[in-house]
Order: sequence, then C-alpha cells, then structure tokens
Amino acid sequence: MDSEARRRIDLLFDENSFVETKEAVAEGVITGYGQVGGCPVFAFIQDSSVKGGSVGMAHARKICSIYEMAVDAGAPIVGYLDSAGIRLSESYDGAAATALLSSVSARAAGYIPRISVIYGQAGGIMSLIAGLSDIVCMENDAKKFINSPDAIEGISKDKKDISSAECAYNELGTADFIGSDEETAGYVRDIITHLPLNAKSKSFVQEIGDVIDDLNRASNLEPYKNDIPAFSKELSDGGFYIPFRDGFAKDMVAGFISLGGITVGVFGNNEAGTDEGSAYLTPGGMNKAADFVKMCCAFHVPVLSLINVKGYERRLHTEKCMPRAMRNFVSVYANAPVPKIALNIGDSAGTAYLAYGSHEGGADLVYAWPNVNMALLSDEDAAMIAGADAQSYEDGLQAALSSGAVDKVINPADTRKYLISAFGLLLEKDPGRPLMPDGPRERIKNGLGKLLRR
Repeated sequence: MDSEARRRIDLLFDENSFVETKEAVAEGVITGYGQVGGCPVFAFIQDSSVKGGSVGMAHARKICSIYEMAVDAGAPIVGYLDSAGIRLSESYDGAAATALLSSVSARAAGYIPRISVIYGQAGGIMSLIAGLSDIVCMENDAKKFINSPDAIEGISKDKKDISSAECAYNELGTADFIGSDEETAGYVRDIITHLPLNAKSKSFVQEIGDVIDDLNRASNLEPYKNDIPAFSKELSDGGFYIPFRDGFAKDMVAGFISLGGITVGVFGNNEAGTDEGSAYLTPGGMNKAADFVKMCCAFHVPVLSLINVKGYERRLHTEKCMPRAMRNFVSVYANAPVPKIALNIGDSAGTAYLAYGSHEGGADLVYAWPNVNMALLSDEDAAMIAGADAQSYEDGLQAALSSGAVDKVINPADTRKYLISAFGLLLEKDPGRPLMPDGPRERIKNGLGKLLRR
C-alpha cells in the first residue's frame, strides 16, 4: 500500500480498525472498512503510484464492490481521490468504467452519506464524480477541474489557477472544506460522528449524560446577531460547530451545531461575511442554503433558520438569477420533512423573510426576539413605493403575533433553552411521506448487478 494512502487511512480511521478488502486486486485503488469515532465507515483510496490512479474496468468494479457493502450496511462511504482520469489503454471500457462510478454514486444519493476528499488531482470525469458527493473536501495542494486551466481562453495557471483548492472553495463553491491532510481528516470525522449513518436512521441524538453543556444555560447571543458563525458557536453545546462551504457566498452561513445533544443544521444571512455589511439575500447565498437544507433533509437533521434580512440584493445579476435561486430554495425548504424552526433575531422584511422564516414557507415553529423589526417592506422601500414613513411599521412584531405568524417572543438569553425543548419534541414529527423513494438498497444493487456480471 502506498505510504500516502496509508497515512490518510491512519488519520481518518480509529487506530487499527481499518480492514482492507480485495487486497490481491491492486488496480490503483485501495478499498476497505473500519471505525471512525466508533461508527462503521467504508472507504476507497485511489493510489496514483499505480498507473496514475487511472480508472479502468477492474478499478471501477473494486470501488463498486465497496459501495455495495456500504449500502448493505447502511454506513457512510469516504472516497479519497487522486486520479489521472480514464485509463486510455482500455479504450471504451475505461470510459464505461467512469460512467459506472457516476451512476453508482448517484444511486446511493440520499441513502448513505457520501464524502469525497481530493488529495491529489481529480480532472475531467473524476471532478464530476467528486461533485456527486454530499460533502467535497480538498487538501490545500489538491487540484480539481473539468478542463485544464490552460485549455480555457484567457485563463492560465499563472494568471488564475481555477483548478486550485482555494478557487474551488472561495469562488466556485465546488468544495465544502479545504485544509491540510490532518484538518481534512478531522472535518470528515466530525461530519461522520454527528450525522445519522443512513436515511433510515433516526436523527442523531447524544445520550443526555454525554452532553457537554448545561441544557438551561443562558446564552449571550445579542452581540453576535450579525456574525452567524460566532452566534452558532455561542448557541451550541460546548461551542461545537461544523461549517458548510464557508468560503463561498459568505453572505449566507450554514453549518452543523449541537443543541442538547441533537445535531441541528443552522443557516442564516450573515452581515459580517460581506465587505458591504449587506443584510440582503443573494442568488449564491440562496443556492448554498438550498444545498444545505437538502442534505439535512436526506439525513434527518433538524433545521434552524436565523432571520435577519432586509430584502434582496439590488443588482442586475440578482434580477437575472434570483428567481431561479429562490425557486430552488423555496421548493427544498417547503418540502423538507424534518423539524424546522425559524428564529427572528433582527430585520424581517418582505418576501425575503417569508421565504425561509414563516409558517407559510414551511417552518413548524417561529420565534422572535423582542424589538425585532418585522415588516412587509423595509423602511426604505416603504418610503419609495408607498410613501409611508417608518412609524407605520413599528408595530410589525405585535401584528405578527396577533396573526399567528410568530408563535412566541423569547428573550435572547433563553433562546438555547427554548430551541432544545422544541427540537426535542419535533424529533417525533411524522413527515407524512417517505424521506426518499422506497427500496434504495435494492435499486443500487440492481444497478450494480449488470456491471458485476459483465
């Protein structure tokens, strides 16, 4: 086994727990299973020291075999990618092998967590295979591209390396986390140990005795209402927080926290994340939120939305892209059958608020802090459109309470206590429909059958 591959296995898996499968079939990929924080996990690690880690039919069959084991066991799968792409010496069989990998990963979507870690290069079709995963991580020096930067007119590695991890994380939004090999392994371990093993498992809840924080402690949240990462850490058990795609669309923050031992997905508009201190929604931010809620939905993770928004960003680009981005988000959020709580912590204006902070938008419970500014229009818009002054909207919160749009006004210091209690009750929520189509394991196995019988 290549030393680089062995080192990553040791970083990810619990000590001496990894067991290699099909060890005699080298083929430039190592497969096996073990324990991560006591959780069963399957993995494949492409070994670029063997034929550049290129994908041929035997290579693909070996990966498909470990996917089949992961689906049968209902356990996460982690793929470490370092591949030159299709094994050209196998001609069309090599091309068919990469197509098969895409199909197998797609069939497992929404059933088991699929995590890709690019530690070398993932070019061409391997970049697309990585993109099918629920979580994509890249080590700092890794490369991911469909077309080489030098093949794109006006772009070169010297001018702008669009294949770099930094570009994927900060500009393209195609990497959810970047870091060193140790940081990446730690991130993957945190994700695995705080998500259900599969879509049929219940929401992840720690035993009360294992919760490292006081369930009733007061939270000092008000200073952080414009800084969602800091807000989330102050709210969470012991400051626990796993960021999601933190480098991209910084106006919208999403991540996982723990509330009374319950893993909860939290997202919200983040003024501190933009140069302008914007409190407006953007297309990139809404697409990021939609992807995050979709993943929470697949794995029974309750969702908390933090509302502090004045409206939509005012740019031509937003006019072009926001309708589709909002369609994407509204559809995902409204149909998500997991517990959903909205918390108004600042401005709550117009349809931007209604989309992800209202009962009508799909929230089970809506809380608000005192003195939040709730209105159909921001003061600025009201003056422009209706000629109304700010005084017309000072009673917005009271009107929202009277109409049932807000269930309860809570003090900021009591926020954690109320959320823990509410999510604990809502965990038994009956979605009224399956979270995913019936028979995912059978579907995947049937799809694999044709390949494995070739």
